Amino acid sequence: MNSTVFDAELKMWHAAGCAVRIAYSRAVMEELSLAASDGFNRLAHGGVEIGGVLFGVRDSDSVKILTHRTLACEYAFGPSLTLSDNDRCALEDLLASHKTDCDLSGMQPVGWYVSHTRSEILLSERDLQLFQQYFPELWQIVLVLRPRPFDPVRGAFFFRDPDGSMHAASSHDEFIVEPAAGKPGTRLPDD
Repeated sequence: MNSTVFDAELKMWHAAGCAVRIAYSRAVMEELSLAASDGFNRLAHGGVEIGGVLFGVRDSDSVKILTHRTLACEYAFGPSLTLSDNDRCALEDLLASHKTDCDLSGMQPVGWYVSHTRSEILLSERDLQLFQQYFPELWQIVLVLRPRPFDPVRGAFFFRDPDGSMHAASSHDEFIVEPAAGKPGTRLPDD
């Protein structure tokens, strides 16, 4: 399921040193959290990583995440999100989908999301290469999600510094993914 939200439902994230404010839908974030937890629980000993494209809008000082599209990975190289040639073609199709999908009208790819089930919240060399290749704009972002057994999913945004470099070893400001407000039956994932 891919939610699309309106500005009234957005939560703001801004860390010291971040040139842009990031607003996101709690409903979209909750969907991503549940998907990361489902991937984590799919296999014993760490599950599979998930990923996809974040869509939204941007202005001069903010990026708004309004929806997402999941990358269907074939996991040809194991449970990590290491993309095969087929996965790369699927990613390219996702990146172009805002041009033909009426649910994405007025939006553009604002970033990438990935779950890490066997490492902490950081950008691996593989994450950085993928991000640099497919998300080249200075303002585009990465969301890393970390599901854990018996704990809520944690997340962090990564962004480029004004010179284009990225602090990949750790996040500026991790957060716990909270359930969307006002949704009946909303819960944090059970691990």
